[in-house]
Order: sequence, then C-alpha cells, then structure tokens
Amino acid sequence: MPIPKAPLGEEFGYDFQYLILLPDVDGPAVFLDAYRYEPVYPPLAEDGSVWLSAEDLRRIYAPYLAISEEGGRLALTYCPPLRPSGKAVLEAADSQKAASAWYVRVVPVMRDCFGKPGREAPDASLVAVDGKKPVEEAFPSPMALLPQRNRLQGKIYGEQDYSLWMEEANRLIPYRMYIPCSYRPGVPQKAVVCFHGGDANADYMFRHTGNAICRWAEKQGYILLALTSYRKYTFFGASKVPTGKDSGDPADPNPCGLTEEEQRWCQVAEDSVLLQIQDAEKRYCLDREHLYAMGNSGGCLGIFQQVKVLPAGFFRAAACSGGLPSIQFLDTELLRSKGTCFLLLMSTEDAFDGQYTLREGYPYLQDRDVPVEFCPVGGGSHLLGWTLALEDIFGFFCKHS
Repeated sequence: MPIPKAPLGEEFGYDFQYLILLPDVDGPAVFLDAYRYEPVYPPLAEDGSVWLSAEDLRRIYAPYLAISEEGGRLALTYCPPLRPSGKAVLEAADSQKAASAWYVRVVPVMRDCFGKPGREAPDASLVAVDGKKPVEEAFPSPMALLPQRNRLQGKIYGEQDYSLWMEEANRLIPYRMYIPCSYRPGVPQKAVVCFHGGDANADYMFRHTGNAICRWAEKQGYILLALTSYRKYTFFGASKVPTGKDSGDPADPNPCGLTEEEQRWCQVAEDSVLLQIQDAEKRYCLDREHLYAMGNSGGCLGIFQQVKVLPAGFFRAAACSGGLPSIQFLDTELLRSKGTCFLLLMSTEDAFDGQYTLREGYPYLQDRDVPVEFCPVGGGSHLLGWTLALEDIFGFFCKHS
C-alpha cells in the first residue's frame, strides 16, 4: 500500500501555528504553541525586541525558510506551499552578528518581510508561524498564555509538551507528555509510549479521549509519552509493509512499491521514534524495564514495526487496535524473540479493519506462540473504539508489570 499523498501544505502531522516569546529569568523563553522549544543560541532581549539566532529562526520555519549570508548581510528566502515565495535581504537594524551567530529581530522581520502577523510587548512577543488568525485574535488576553507561563513558573506535573530538531527530517518534531503527580525526579517511573493514527500527531491520544487517558495514567502511576511520526501516513516507518489483506512479496525489499522519496520519509519516521524517547529521557526518568506501547490504526502498525527494529524487550507489553500488518509480513519467530506481550483490540464496527484482526491476525499469532491476548470492543468504531477500552488497556499493562 503506497503512502497516500497528503494535500499540499499538509505534508506534516503537525504544523506550528504561533511562536511565543516570554520573559524568563535567563532571557526570553520560546514556545511553539504549547510546545517548548530549546534554542541553539540564547535569545536576546534588546530595545523592546526579542532577537533570535538565524539558525533558530530557520528551524522554527523549516523546511520552508532558508537563510544565507550575502555580502555581509543576511538573506532570508521563504518558500511556503501554495503561497508566493519571498526573499528579503535584511537591513543592519534588523540583524546583527553576536559571537559566532547571526541574530534577527524576529517579530518585525517576519511581519514586514513575509507577512507573518506579530506583536511585540514587554510581557509577551508573538509571531505567526503558519497561524491563520492574527495574534490579537489567537491570544486575546494574557489569560491565553497561562499554560506557557505556568510551565515557566515550575509546573512539573500534568501535560508537558516539547519539540526536538531532527537533522535528517529538516524539521522540528513535537511530542507530548503527561507526568503523574506520583513522579519523583531521578526515580524510574513506568511509562506508556503512544503511537498516533495515520494523519494525526502527538495530540491524538489526548484529544480523542477528552484527556481521560491522563486520568488513567494518574491513577495507575504511568508517564505518558505521545510521539509524532514526522510526516503524515509514514506510520512510524510501517508504511513499508502491506496491511490487512493487501498482498505483497515478503522477499521484495520494496513490497509496497514506494518511491525513493517515500522510502526515505518512512526511514526518517522510523528513526524518529527512538530519538523522541531519548529526548524525553533527558527530562524525565523513564523506567526502561517497564516501557509499554499503545497505538491505533497507523499507530498499531507502527508498534509492530518498532518491536521489529528496537532491542528485545524494549516494550514489555503493547496494546494495538485498528488493523494489523499483513500476516505475510508478521515474522512470528522474531516477535517471539522480542518478548513483547500483545493485546489486540478489535472494535466490532471498525469497517477499516474488516475483521482481519479477529479472523486472521489473532489466530495466526496465537497458533505460533506469540504472547497475545484478544479484546473485542462492542460498538467501537475504527477511530474511537480504543477509547472505550482504556480500563482494559491499563489493566493489561498492570498485569505485565
């Protein structure tokens, strides 16, 4: 099954809408929407303006912004999809070189050069990245920035959102976490790694459960780590393998007939999983002996792909719903050697899955001694069936703790 072509302008599962610059003890703090961004070079606050390094500005607007030096001046070229491209050579008042880095007066430059609406103020400077609303409408009052301000004021529990730069992707990748109040810094805590569905992002598990998944994580003492798969439809690398009743030759290195570009996207998405986990481990102490996984649809496919490529025992248990790789591509000997226990959920009204999990996938794994359990979800749909089974999912994880 080749990767479906995402519409132009929607190549990625998440497009940052607003760049938010807030005063902090050590200088301006940077958020992309709710996601914290860690600058390569420290931002500067001078004369009422916030200055970002050119490299940081390039990353925030990647992959559409290119920055170069021309005759001692900084040149910015912005090439967004479906919109006119633009180039600006900055005047001295808008750029400066400090130490080894070029800096840009970010709000007026992006506003005046590329029409990105922005606002400079002592309490908060804002500028659109891809935001469709003017910042005055998106942030009508200081209350709109309370989540970011709370983070700066030491909120260490609950939702925590981050972004990391991946060079191979030429892209910032956002990931989202939930930290239970039982967490203690430096003490390993069991964690669930969440894999989203096909055209979604790290918000998937939170949004579709109305944050009920956080209540279960809090009750059972799990950290949640929700990943983003770099590009739409890459399924954390699993798009390389046929799904369900799709046919393909297991001996063919490219059974889905992907283009070279699509294969590269898949590999980057596959590699981004461990990168996101490792980045989260820099911030919180995840118990590597008690890592679990859950995913629906493309996230289910992604889990099977990751179990194949990650070290044995990386995930102690995994809850999967909404489809399976074709059984031709389920290497049961390899799966047994990995030691992961699987819970297969099947929503009875899941038209996409087509009963493949019940009739073929589950019996195939069970007959070949892969540790697997089956859980039907009565009345559940493809998109939301798993949300009705959170008690079963967390009960399964607790059983394997």
